[in-house]
Amino acid sequence: MNAPLIWIGIPAVTALVLLLFSRWRQTGIIVGTLVSSILALLAWVMPVGEIVRLGPLAFQVSSTLTILGRQMIIESSDRLLLVFIYLGSAFWFAGTRVAGGSALFVPLGIGVSALLTGALFVEPFLYAAIIIELAVLASIPLVHTAGESPGRGVLRFLTFQTFAMPFILFSGWILSGVEANPGDTALGAAAAVLTALGFGLLLGVFPFNSWIPMLAEEAQPYASAYIFFILSLAVSLFGLNFLERYNWFYTSPWLLIYLRLSGFLMVVAGGLGAMFQRNLGRLMGYAVTLEVGLSLLAISLGVGAEANRPALSVFFTLLLPRVLSLGIMGLAIAIIRTHTGGMDFDQSRGVFQRLPYAWFGLFAATLTLVGFPLTAGFPAHLALWQGLAAQFPLVNYAALFGSMGLLFGGLRVLVVTLSDGSGVDNQPLESRGQRLFLAIGGLALFVIGLFPQWFFPALVRMATLYLRLE
Repeated sequence: MNAPLIWIGIPAVTALVLLLFSRWRQTGIIVGTLVSSILALLAWVMPVGEIVRLGPLAFQVSSTLTILGRQMIIESSDRLLLVFIYLGSAFWFAGTRVAGGSALFVPLGIGVSALLTGALFVEPFLYAAIIIELAVLASIPLVHTAGESPGRGVLRFLTFQTFAMPFILFSGWILSGVEANPGDTALGAAAAVLTALGFGLLLGVFPFNSWIPMLAEEAQPYASAYIFFILSLAVSLFGLNFLERYNWFYTSPWLLIYLRLSGFLMVVAGGLGAMFQRNLGRLMGYAVTLEVGLSLLAISLGVGAEANRPALSVFFTLLLPRVLSLGIMGLAIAIIRTHTGGMDFDQSRGVFQRLPYAWFGLFAATLTLVGFPLTAGFPAHLALWQGLAAQFPLVNYAALFGSMGLLFGGLRVLVVTLSDGSGVDNQPLESRGQRLFLAIGGLALFVIGLFPQWFFPALVRMATLYLRLE
Protein backbone atom coordinates (compact mmCIF):
# COMPACT_ATOMS: atom_id res chain seq x y z
CA MET A 1 0.00 0.00 0.00
CA ASN A 2 1.29 3.47 -0.80
CA ALA A 3 0.10 7.03 -0.29
CA PRO A 4 -0.30 8.10 -3.97
CA LEU A 5 -2.49 5.05 -4.62
CA ILE A 6 -4.76 6.09 -1.74
CA TRP A 7 -5.04 9.83 -2.38
CA ILE A 8 -4.70 9.90 -6.17
CA GLY A 9 -5.61 6.41 -7.39
CA ILE A 10 -8.77 5.87 -5.33
CA PRO A 11 -10.43 9.20 -6.30
CA ALA A 12 -9.44 8.66 -9.95
CA VAL A 13 -11.07 5.21 -9.99
CA THR A 14 -14.10 6.60 -8.16
CA ALA A 15 -14.45 9.29 -10.82
CA LEU A 16 -14.42 6.71 -13.62
CA VAL A 17 -17.00 4.53 -11.88
CA LEU A 18 -19.29 7.48 -11.17
CA LEU A 19 -19.03 8.57 -14.80
CA LEU A 20 -20.29 5.17 -15.90
CA PHE A 21 -23.30 5.50 -13.59
CA SER A 22 -23.80 9.27 -13.89
CA ARG A 23 -27.55 8.92 -14.48
CA TRP A 24 -27.94 8.05 -10.78
CA ARG A 25 -27.17 11.59 -9.70
CA GLN A 26 -28.13 11.36 -6.02
CA THR A 27 -26.12 8.18 -5.52
CA GLY A 28 -23.13 9.81 -7.20
CA ILE A 29 -23.36 12.80 -4.86
CA ILE A 30 -23.46 10.58 -1.79
CA VAL A 31 -20.57 8.39 -2.99
CA GLY A 32 -18.42 11.36 -4.04
CA THR A 33 -18.98 13.14 -0.74
CA LEU A 34 -18.27 10.02 1.32
CA VAL A 35 -15.13 9.10 -0.63
CA SER A 36 -13.73 12.62 -0.31
CA SER A 37 -14.57 12.73 3.41
CA ILE A 38 -12.92 9.33 4.01
CA LEU A 39 -9.80 10.42 2.11
CA ALA A 40 -9.61 13.55 4.28
CA LEU A 41 -10.02 11.42 7.43
CA LEU A 42 -7.31 8.99 6.30
CA ALA A 43 -4.95 11.88 5.61
CA TRP A 44 -5.59 13.12 9.15
CA VAL A 45 -5.03 9.83 10.99
CA MET A 46 -2.81 7.66 8.78
CA PRO A 47 0.95 8.33 8.91
CA VAL A 48 3.07 7.88 5.81
CA GLY A 49 6.32 5.93 6.00
CA GLU A 50 5.58 4.49 9.45
CA ILE A 51 4.28 1.15 10.67
CA VAL A 52 0.51 1.22 11.27
CA ARG A 53 -0.95 -1.40 13.62
CA LEU A 54 -4.61 -2.38 13.63
CA GLY A 55 -4.93 -5.17 16.17
CA PRO A 56 -3.01 -8.17 14.80
CA LEU A 57 -2.45 -6.44 11.44
CA ALA A 58 0.59 -4.30 10.74
CA PHE A 59 1.37 -2.50 7.51
CA GLN A 60 3.32 0.46 6.20
CA VAL A 61 2.07 3.16 3.84
CA SER A 62 4.97 3.96 1.53
CA SER A 63 5.38 7.42 0.05
CA THR A 64 6.25 6.59 -3.56
CA LEU A 65 4.37 5.19 -6.55
CA THR A 66 6.13 4.74 -9.91
CA ILE A 67 4.06 5.05 -13.11
CA LEU A 68 5.69 4.84 -16.55
CA GLY A 69 9.04 5.81 -15.10
CA ARG A 70 7.59 8.83 -13.27
CA GLN A 71 7.09 9.00 -9.53
CA MET A 72 4.28 10.26 -7.35
CA ILE A 73 5.68 11.11 -3.91
CA ILE A 74 3.44 11.98 -0.96
CA GLU A 75 5.22 12.40 2.36
CA SER A 76 3.84 12.65 5.86
CA SER A 77 4.36 16.44 5.80
CA ASP A 78 1.81 16.69 2.97
CA ARG A 79 -1.05 15.14 4.92
CA LEU A 80 -2.60 18.38 6.20
CA LEU A 81 -2.75 19.71 2.64
CA LEU A 82 -4.54 16.52 1.56
CA VAL A 83 -7.00 16.98 4.43
CA PHE A 84 -7.75 20.48 3.17
CA ILE A 85 -8.12 19.46 -0.49
CA TYR A 86 -10.46 16.53 0.09
CA LEU A 87 -12.44 18.11 2.93
CA GLY A 88 -13.00 21.13 0.67
CA SER A 89 -14.07 18.82 -2.17
CA ALA A 90 -16.48 16.99 0.16
CA PHE A 91 -17.99 20.34 1.17
CA TRP A 92 -18.51 21.24 -2.49
CA PHE A 93 -19.92 17.86 -3.49
CA ALA A 94 -22.36 17.86 -0.57
CA GLY A 95 -23.81 21.14 -1.81
CA THR A 96 -24.35 19.80 -5.32
CA ARG A 97 -27.68 18.26 -4.37
CA VAL A 98 -29.22 21.66 -3.59
CA ALA A 99 -27.26 23.66 -6.17
CA GLY A 100 -28.61 21.80 -9.20
CA GLY A 101 -26.52 21.69 -12.35
CA SER A 102 -25.05 18.83 -14.34
CA ALA A 103 -25.05 15.22 -13.16
CA LEU A 104 -21.39 15.13 -14.21
CA PHE A 105 -20.32 17.61 -11.55
CA VAL A 106 -19.34 15.10 -8.86
CA PRO A 107 -17.70 12.50 -11.16
CA LEU A 108 -15.68 15.11 -13.02
CA GLY A 109 -15.09 17.16 -9.87
CA ILE A 110 -13.50 14.28 -7.98
CA GLY A 111 -11.51 13.42 -11.12
CA VAL A 112 -10.21 16.99 -11.36
CA SER A 113 -9.28 16.87 -7.66
CA ALA A 114 -7.32 13.65 -8.23
CA LEU A 115 -5.49 15.07 -11.25
CA LEU A 116 -4.56 18.32 -9.53
CA THR A 117 -3.43 16.42 -6.45
CA GLY A 118 -1.24 14.32 -8.71
CA ALA A 119 0.16 17.51 -10.27
CA LEU A 120 1.36 18.66 -6.86
CA PHE A 121 3.29 15.46 -6.10
CA VAL A 122 4.64 14.25 -9.46
CA GLU A 123 8.39 13.92 -10.06
CA PRO A 124 9.95 15.34 -12.21
CA PHE A 125 7.75 18.18 -11.07
CA LEU A 126 7.51 19.88 -14.50
CA TYR A 127 5.13 17.10 -15.55
CA ALA A 128 2.64 18.96 -13.36
CA ALA A 129 2.04 21.36 -16.27
CA ILE A 130 0.78 18.46 -18.42
CA ILE A 131 -1.40 17.06 -15.62
CA ILE A 132 -2.90 20.51 -14.99
CA GLU A 133 -3.78 20.71 -18.69
CA LEU A 134 -5.54 17.33 -18.41
CA ALA A 135 -7.49 18.66 -15.41
CA VAL A 136 -8.51 21.72 -17.43
CA LEU A 137 -9.76 19.53 -20.28
CA ALA A 138 -11.71 17.39 -17.79
CA SER A 139 -13.30 20.50 -16.30
CA ILE A 140 -14.69 21.84 -19.59
CA PRO A 141 -17.96 19.81 -19.36
CA LEU A 142 -18.52 21.39 -15.93
CA VAL A 143 -18.55 24.93 -17.32
CA HIS A 144 -20.05 24.24 -20.74
CA THR A 145 -23.53 22.88 -21.42
CA ALA A 146 -23.58 20.07 -23.99
CA GLY A 147 -25.40 20.91 -27.20
CA GLU A 148 -24.75 24.66 -26.92
CA SER A 149 -22.11 26.74 -28.66
CA PRO A 150 -19.20 27.48 -26.30
CA GLY A 151 -19.12 31.03 -25.02
CA ARG A 152 -16.16 33.39 -25.12
CA GLY A 153 -15.33 32.70 -21.49
CA VAL A 154 -14.98 28.94 -22.03
CA LEU A 155 -12.90 29.44 -25.18
CA ARG A 156 -10.56 31.92 -23.51
CA PHE A 157 -10.26 29.73 -20.43
CA LEU A 158 -9.24 26.73 -22.52
CA THR A 159 -6.97 28.79 -24.80
CA PHE A 160 -5.03 30.54 -22.04
CA GLN A 161 -4.63 27.37 -19.98
CA THR A 162 -3.38 25.46 -23.02
CA PHE A 163 -0.93 28.18 -24.06
CA ALA A 164 0.50 28.15 -20.52
CA MET A 165 1.74 24.56 -20.73
CA PRO A 166 4.55 25.04 -23.31
CA PHE A 167 5.75 28.18 -21.52
CA ILE A 168 6.11 26.26 -18.24
CA LEU A 169 7.85 23.33 -19.92
CA PHE A 170 10.25 25.55 -21.86
CA SER A 171 11.04 27.59 -18.76
CA GLY A 172 11.91 24.41 -16.84
CA TRP A 173 14.16 23.26 -19.68
CA ILE A 174 15.96 26.62 -19.74
CA LEU A 175 16.27 26.73 -15.95
CA SER A 176 18.12 23.41 -16.08
CA GLY A 177 20.65 25.18 -18.29
CA VAL A 178 20.80 28.11 -15.86
CA GLU A 179 21.71 25.71 -13.05
CA ALA A 180 24.55 24.36 -15.18
CA ASN A 181 25.69 27.89 -16.19
CA PRO A 182 24.69 30.25 -13.35
CA GLY A 183 26.62 33.12 -14.90
CA ASP A 184 24.54 33.17 -18.10
CA THR A 185 22.31 36.18 -17.42
CA ALA A 186 20.61 36.06 -20.84
CA LEU A 187 19.48 32.50 -20.21
CA GLY A 188 18.21 33.46 -16.76
CA ALA A 189 16.25 36.40 -18.17
CA ALA A 190 14.63 34.19 -20.83
CA ALA A 191 13.65 31.66 -18.15
CA ALA A 192 12.17 34.41 -15.98
CA VAL A 193 10.05 35.79 -18.85
CA LEU A 194 8.75 32.34 -19.84
CA THR A 195 7.96 31.48 -16.21
CA ALA A 196 6.07 34.75 -15.72
CA LEU A 197 4.04 34.19 -18.91
CA GLY A 198 3.27 30.57 -18.05
CA PHE A 199 2.00 31.20 -14.54
CA GLY A 200 0.30 34.42 -15.64
CA LEU A 201 -1.74 32.46 -18.19
CA LEU A 202 -2.53 29.66 -15.70
CA LEU A 203 -3.71 31.99 -12.93
CA GLY A 204 -5.40 34.54 -15.17
CA VAL A 205 -3.04 37.34 -14.14
CA PHE A 206 -3.60 40.73 -15.80
CA PRO A 207 -3.85 41.12 -18.80
CA PHE A 208 -4.89 37.45 -19.16
CA ASN A 209 -7.75 37.71 -16.65
CA SER A 210 -10.63 38.52 -19.00
CA TRP A 211 -11.84 34.90 -19.04
CA ILE A 212 -12.58 34.89 -15.29
CA PRO A 213 -15.65 37.22 -15.25
CA MET A 214 -16.74 35.90 -18.66
CA LEU A 215 -16.73 32.30 -17.44
CA ALA A 216 -18.50 33.28 -14.23
CA GLU A 217 -21.24 34.92 -16.29
CA GLU A 218 -21.71 32.03 -18.75
CA ALA A 219 -21.28 28.89 -16.66
CA GLN A 220 -23.35 27.35 -13.89
CA PRO A 221 -22.23 29.47 -10.88
CA TYR A 222 -21.62 26.62 -8.44
CA ALA A 223 -19.48 24.68 -10.93
CA SER A 224 -17.49 27.72 -12.02
CA ALA A 225 -16.81 28.66 -8.37
CA TYR A 226 -15.39 25.17 -7.79
CA ILE A 227 -13.11 25.41 -10.84
CA PHE A 228 -11.92 28.87 -9.78
CA PHE A 229 -10.98 27.60 -6.33
CA ILE A 230 -9.43 24.21 -7.04
CA LEU A 231 -7.47 25.38 -10.10
CA SER A 232 -6.07 28.54 -8.48
CA LEU A 233 -5.10 26.48 -5.41
CA ALA A 234 -3.23 23.87 -7.45
CA VAL A 235 -1.47 26.42 -9.67
CA SER A 236 -0.42 28.55 -6.69
CA LEU A 237 1.02 25.52 -4.89
CA PHE A 238 2.72 24.42 -8.11
CA GLY A 239 4.28 27.88 -8.28
CA LEU A 240 5.55 27.52 -4.71
CA ASN A 241 7.02 24.12 -5.67
CA PHE A 242 8.70 25.90 -8.57
CA LEU A 243 10.31 28.32 -6.12
CA GLU A 244 11.39 25.45 -3.91
CA ARG A 245 13.09 23.69 -6.81
CA TYR A 246 14.89 26.78 -8.06
CA ASN A 247 15.67 28.33 -4.72
CA TRP A 248 17.55 31.31 -6.15
CA PHE A 249 14.17 32.63 -7.31
CA TYR A 250 13.34 33.46 -3.70
CA THR A 251 15.95 36.22 -3.57
CA SER A 252 15.39 37.48 -7.11
CA PRO A 253 14.36 41.18 -7.16
CA TRP A 254 12.58 40.55 -10.47
CA LEU A 255 10.30 37.96 -8.90
CA LEU A 256 9.39 40.42 -6.16
CA ILE A 257 8.62 43.11 -8.73
CA TYR A 258 6.52 40.67 -10.80
CA LEU A 259 4.47 39.49 -7.81
CA ARG A 260 4.01 43.00 -6.47
CA LEU A 261 3.03 44.51 -9.83
CA SER A 262 0.77 41.59 -10.82
CA GLY A 263 -0.93 41.57 -7.44
CA PHE A 264 -1.38 45.35 -7.61
CA LEU A 265 -3.01 45.18 -11.06
CA MET A 266 -5.24 42.25 -10.08
CA VAL A 267 -6.62 43.80 -6.89
CA VAL A 268 -7.27 47.09 -8.68
CA ALA A 269 -8.94 45.32 -11.64
CA GLY A 270 -11.01 43.17 -9.29
CA GLY A 271 -12.10 46.12 -7.16
CA LEU A 272 -12.99 48.35 -10.11
CA GLY A 273 -14.79 45.55 -11.94
CA ALA A 274 -16.85 44.61 -8.88
CA MET A 275 -17.69 48.23 -8.21
CA PHE A 276 -19.47 48.76 -11.53
CA GLN A 277 -20.95 45.31 -12.21
CA ARG A 278 -24.65 44.68 -12.81
CA ASN A 279 -24.44 40.89 -13.04
CA LEU A 280 -24.05 38.55 -10.06
CA GLY A 281 -21.94 36.06 -11.99
CA ARG A 282 -19.47 38.69 -13.14
CA LEU A 283 -19.39 40.08 -9.59
CA MET A 284 -18.19 36.66 -8.42
CA GLY A 285 -15.65 36.64 -11.27
CA TYR A 286 -14.19 39.94 -10.14
CA ALA A 287 -14.15 38.69 -6.54
CA VAL A 288 -12.03 35.77 -7.79
CA THR A 289 -9.78 38.25 -9.63
CA LEU A 290 -9.30 40.13 -6.36
CA GLU A 291 -8.52 36.89 -4.51
CA VAL A 292 -5.89 35.88 -7.06
CA GLY A 293 -4.27 39.29 -6.63
CA LEU A 294 -4.27 38.95 -2.85
CA SER A 295 -2.67 35.50 -3.19
CA LEU A 296 0.14 36.95 -5.28
CA LEU A 297 0.68 39.71 -2.74
CA ALA A 298 0.68 37.16 0.09
CA ILE A 299 3.36 35.12 -1.69
CA SER A 300 5.39 38.31 -2.26
CA LEU A 301 5.76 38.67 1.50
CA GLY A 302 8.05 35.61 1.52
CA VAL A 303 10.37 36.47 -1.39
CA GLY A 304 13.00 39.10 -2.12
CA ALA A 305 16.54 39.91 -1.08
CA GLU A 306 15.63 39.52 2.59
CA ALA A 307 13.13 36.71 2.08
CA ASN A 308 11.08 35.86 5.15
CA ARG A 309 9.77 32.46 4.12
CA PRO A 310 7.54 31.98 7.21
CA ALA A 311 5.51 34.94 5.91
CA LEU A 312 4.27 32.59 3.17
CA SER A 313 1.90 31.16 5.79
CA VAL A 314 -0.31 34.21 5.13
CA PHE A 315 -1.12 32.70 1.73
CA PHE A 316 -2.34 29.49 3.40
CA THR A 317 -4.53 31.37 5.90
CA LEU A 318 -6.44 32.87 2.96
CA LEU A 319 -7.48 29.40 1.75
CA LEU A 320 -10.09 28.45 4.37
CA PRO A 321 -12.27 31.58 4.06
CA ARG A 322 -11.91 31.39 0.29
CA VAL A 323 -13.17 27.82 -0.09
CA LEU A 324 -16.16 28.46 2.16
CA SER A 325 -17.09 31.87 0.77
CA LEU A 326 -16.78 30.88 -2.90
CA GLY A 327 -18.82 27.73 -2.25
CA ILE A 328 -21.59 29.66 -0.49
CA MET A 329 -21.51 32.48 -3.06
CA GLY A 330 -21.67 30.06 -5.99
CA LEU A 331 -24.56 28.17 -4.38
CA ALA A 332 -26.49 31.36 -3.59
CA ILE A 333 -26.09 32.73 -7.12
CA ALA A 334 -27.05 29.35 -8.62
CA ILE A 335 -30.28 29.32 -6.58
CA ILE A 336 -31.04 32.92 -7.54
CA ARG A 337 -30.47 32.15 -11.21
CA THR A 338 -32.71 29.09 -11.05
CA HIS A 339 -35.65 30.99 -9.55
CA THR A 340 -35.27 34.32 -11.37
CA GLY A 341 -34.10 33.10 -14.76
CA GLY A 342 -30.85 35.06 -14.79
CA MET A 343 -28.15 36.86 -12.84
CA ASP A 344 -28.62 40.48 -13.90
CA PHE A 345 -29.42 43.01 -11.20
CA ASP A 346 -32.83 43.78 -12.75
CA GLN A 347 -33.79 40.11 -12.40
CA SER A 348 -32.58 40.06 -8.77
CA ARG A 349 -35.09 42.60 -7.46
CA GLY A 350 -37.14 41.23 -4.59
CA VAL A 351 -34.70 38.36 -3.94
CA PHE A 352 -34.63 39.15 -0.22
CA GLN A 353 -38.35 38.45 0.08
CA ARG A 354 -38.40 35.36 -2.15
CA LEU A 355 -34.96 33.84 -1.43
CA PRO A 356 -33.89 35.12 2.00
CA TYR A 357 -31.39 32.34 2.70
CA ALA A 358 -29.71 32.78 -0.68
CA TRP A 359 -29.55 36.52 0.00
CA PHE A 360 -27.96 35.87 3.41
CA GLY A 361 -25.41 33.43 1.95
CA LEU A 362 -24.47 35.81 -0.87
CA PHE A 363 -24.01 38.76 1.47
CA ALA A 364 -22.07 36.76 4.10
CA ALA A 365 -19.75 35.36 1.40
CA THR A 366 -19.14 38.84 -0.04
CA LEU A 367 -18.27 40.25 3.39
CA THR A 368 -15.87 37.34 3.94
CA LEU A 369 -14.09 37.91 0.63
CA VAL A 370 -13.81 41.58 1.52
CA GLY A 371 -12.19 40.71 4.85
CA PHE A 372 -14.90 42.43 6.88
CA PRO A 373 -14.50 42.26 10.70
CA LEU A 374 -16.20 39.31 12.46
CA THR A 375 -16.11 37.18 9.29
CA ALA A 376 -13.78 34.29 8.46
CA GLY A 377 -11.82 36.45 6.03
CA PHE A 378 -10.87 39.14 8.54
CA PRO A 379 -7.95 37.41 10.39
CA ALA A 380 -6.27 36.36 7.14
CA HIS A 381 -6.79 39.74 5.46
CA LEU A 382 -5.60 41.56 8.57
CA ALA A 383 -2.35 39.54 8.56
CA LEU A 384 -1.91 40.33 4.86
CA TRP A 385 -2.61 44.04 5.32
CA GLN A 386 -0.14 44.24 8.21
CA GLY A 387 2.56 42.47 6.19
CA LEU A 388 2.00 44.68 3.15
CA ALA A 389 1.93 47.85 5.27
CA ALA A 390 5.35 46.95 6.65
CA GLN A 391 6.94 46.03 3.30
CA PHE A 392 4.93 47.64 0.47
CA PRO A 393 2.69 50.48 1.78
CA LEU A 394 1.53 51.60 -1.70
CA VAL A 395 0.52 48.05 -2.64
CA ASN A 396 -1.32 47.75 0.68
CA TYR A 397 -3.44 50.77 -0.25
CA ALA A 398 -4.26 49.05 -3.55
CA ALA A 399 -5.31 45.87 -1.70
CA LEU A 400 -7.56 47.94 0.58
CA PHE A 401 -8.98 49.72 -2.47
CA GLY A 402 -9.78 46.38 -4.12
CA SER A 403 -11.57 45.14 -1.01
CA MET A 404 -13.52 48.38 -0.77
CA GLY A 405 -14.50 48.05 -4.44
CA LEU A 406 -15.90 44.57 -3.80
CA LEU A 407 -17.67 45.85 -0.69
CA PHE A 408 -19.22 48.65 -2.75
CA GLY A 409 -20.37 46.09 -5.33
CA GLY A 410 -21.85 43.97 -2.53
CA LEU A 411 -23.73 47.00 -1.15
CA ARG A 412 -25.19 47.65 -4.60
CA VAL A 413 -26.43 44.05 -4.63
CA LEU A 414 -27.90 44.63 -1.17
CA VAL A 415 -29.84 47.68 -2.35
CA VAL A 416 -31.17 45.90 -5.45
CA THR A 417 -32.16 42.67 -3.72
CA LEU A 418 -33.88 44.47 -0.85
CA SER A 419 -36.07 46.45 -3.26
CA ASP A 420 -39.48 45.06 -4.18
CA GLY A 421 -39.81 43.45 -7.57
CA SER A 422 -42.91 44.87 -9.21
CA GLY A 423 -45.56 42.27 -9.79
CA VAL A 424 -43.46 39.49 -8.29
CA ASP A 425 -44.83 36.92 -5.88
CA ASN A 426 -42.91 37.29 -2.61
CA GLN A 427 -43.58 33.74 -1.46
CA PRO A 428 -40.32 32.08 -0.26
CA LEU A 429 -39.10 29.64 -2.92
CA GLU A 430 -36.11 27.87 -1.37
CA SER A 431 -36.24 24.19 -0.54
CA ARG A 432 -35.52 22.88 2.95
CA GLY A 433 -32.14 21.52 1.85
CA GLN A 434 -31.14 24.85 0.33
CA ARG A 435 -32.10 26.70 3.48
CA LEU A 436 -30.18 24.28 5.69
CA PHE A 437 -26.99 24.34 3.60
CA LEU A 438 -26.98 28.12 3.20
CA ALA A 439 -27.75 28.74 6.86
CA ILE A 440 -24.99 26.42 8.11
CA GLY A 441 -22.47 27.71 5.57
CA GLY A 442 -23.29 31.36 6.19
CA LEU A 443 -23.11 30.98 9.97
CA ALA A 444 -19.81 29.08 9.66
CA LEU A 445 -18.30 32.16 8.01
CA PHE A 446 -19.07 34.17 11.15
CA VAL A 447 -18.14 31.42 13.64
CA ILE A 448 -14.66 31.14 12.10
CA GLY A 449 -14.32 34.91 12.27
CA LEU A 450 -15.37 34.99 15.93
CA PHE A 451 -13.13 32.07 16.97
CA PRO A 452 -10.13 32.14 14.60
CA GLN A 453 -7.93 30.44 17.21
CA TRP A 454 -9.83 27.20 16.56
CA PHE A 455 -9.05 27.09 12.83
CA PHE A 456 -6.12 29.21 11.64
CA PRO A 457 -3.29 27.53 13.61
CA ALA A 458 -3.94 24.39 11.54
CA LEU A 459 -3.47 26.44 8.34
CA VAL A 460 -0.20 27.89 9.62
CA ARG A 461 0.89 24.38 10.56
CA MET A 462 -0.04 23.19 7.05
CA ALA A 463 2.20 25.90 5.56
CA THR A 464 5.05 24.98 7.89
CA LEU A 465 4.91 21.31 6.99
CA TYR A 466 4.28 21.67 3.26
CA LEU A 467 7.03 24.29 2.76
CA ARG A 468 9.45 22.54 5.16
CA LEU A 469 9.87 25.70 7.22
CA GLU A 470 10.95 23.79 10.33
